[in-house]
Amino acid sequence: MLPMKKLILIVLLFSPIVCFAQSDSLRWQYSVTKDQMDGRVTRSAIIYSENNEQFQFPYAGGSRGWILIRNTDPGGKGRYQVYFGVTKGQISGMNADGGVLRERFDNSPVKYATFSIAADDNSAVSLSGTLGRNKNYFTRLLSGKNLLIEAPIYNQGDVIFRFNIAGLNGSRL
Repeated sequence: MLPMKKLILIVLLFSPIVCFAQSDSLRWQYSVTKDQMDGRVTRSAIIYSENNEQFQFPYAGGSRGWILIRNTDPGGKGRYQVYFGVTKGQISGMNADGGVLRERFDNSPVKYATFSIAADDNSAVSLSGTLGRNKNYFTRLLSGKNLLIEAPIYNQGDVIFRFNIAGLNGSRL
């Protein structure tokens, strides 16, 4: 009987750590990289969606959306680029002018965001036009609490990814 009590104690002691680690992965994560060629510094923040969507083969096993913010001029005025992607799957719906996805910050009305496929990855898109490169968009990410992004996923249709964006620290970008 004593070994069972020890096992229960161990499970109870480590369960909060596991839960914290899982919830922590849904918070903003920051990084700083330096270009070895020209010495430029890029600061980034990434967050993953709260929901884990189950897609069909060949993308089975769950897919999360992610948002990446890059500041390629952290010492100056700030040149923010915003990217959206999925951990598994392909974002579709492209034509010659790019594509469109829907988004909603907090309780504001739904807006349409144009995007173009990132140069090296069709599971990621650059939010372009008036949204992704606009300082106002970055400000909305800083002040927002929740963001929904509906994106066309190849062979899956339109999928909504939910993000808890509260807590973005602009001084780390």
